[in-house]
Amino acid sequence: MARADRGLTALRQRMASMNFSMGGAPPLASLSGAAGVPTLVSDPEPSWLHPDNKQRFLNAKPTLEASCEQALRTHKWRQRCSVDSVLTRPCEGFEQISATFPTYTLLDNSPDGHAVVMMKVGAIKDLCDLVFNPPDGVGVTLDQVEQGLALFNEYLVHVAAPNPLPAGFQVQLYDMEGFKLSYVMGDMLTLFKLLVRFGHYYPERLHQALVINAPAWFSYPWKLMNAFLDANTSAKVVVVGSPKTALATIAHHMGGVNNVPVAWGGKNSTPLQEYPAHRRMIDFIRRLNAGEQPLQDLQRKQQE
Repeated sequence: MARADRGLTALRQRMASMNFSMGGAPPLASLSGAAGVPTLVSDPEPSWLHPDNKQRFLNAKPTLEASCEQALRTHKWRQRCSVDSVLTRPCEGFEQISATFPTYTLLDNSPDGHAVVMMKVGAIKDLCDLVFNPPDGVGVTLDQVEQGLALFNEYLVHVAAPNPLPAGFQVQLYDMEGFKLSYVMGDMLTLFKLLVRFGHYYPERLHQALVINAPAWFSYPWKLMNAFLDANTSAKVVVVGSPKTALATIAHHMGGVNNVPVAWGGKNSTPLQEYPAHRRMIDFIRRLNAGEQPLQDLQRKQQE
């Protein structure tokens, strides 16, 4: 990871020259506004809408009115789902969801200061069955899936890559292996819409999305899914066939080919579930579900 370390050092230097701190995104109960900055939700702003987050909402839309609308919608969602406390309380059903619909954190601080994550989209049928047609009646609810996604996103923002602009984005890889055309219908669309909504709740967090192992017929469902995306997000999505054809791009995001899985043309034979960044996330959530407070422990270590 030497290259990644050098990249992160360079990132710190760039941020220092721009008066940014590598201490990460301000904590959830932090700053709420500044002179000359427009109000998006209220005066003072809610604690989650700290200056860095606020700037992302302003950057995401072409008009102030649109930014206000998106921020207000997000605020209502955060209140409804108690998102501000999601990193400090157990998340029921998370183990079932993650085992059924694997989502891996491959790198929690790339050379550019972003998190790199991968989602096995081909397994979405199994997640759909777990929610809408659970085997033996033992499944999870759609609300639990939403809570799990909130936990995952809050972890990425506040723990994995808590870096302010111009960093703190995500590189997302969507593995379409096993995905079938028949999946684009009915209850499956309900799940897709839920996944897409998180892009609205976390604006300007996507650096690039690579859709890998996309079948030849994927252009049809992609048009349907693309209709749910705003133009800014859609422009960041690249659809490729084999990940080996995008090796240079993936290697850049992951700090070199030594960190890229062998199956993608890289040199890392570590199973995805054993990547260090992913193990850290799983351990964090395991401790959370055991009634511990791993976030407080991390904050305490940062202050030492």
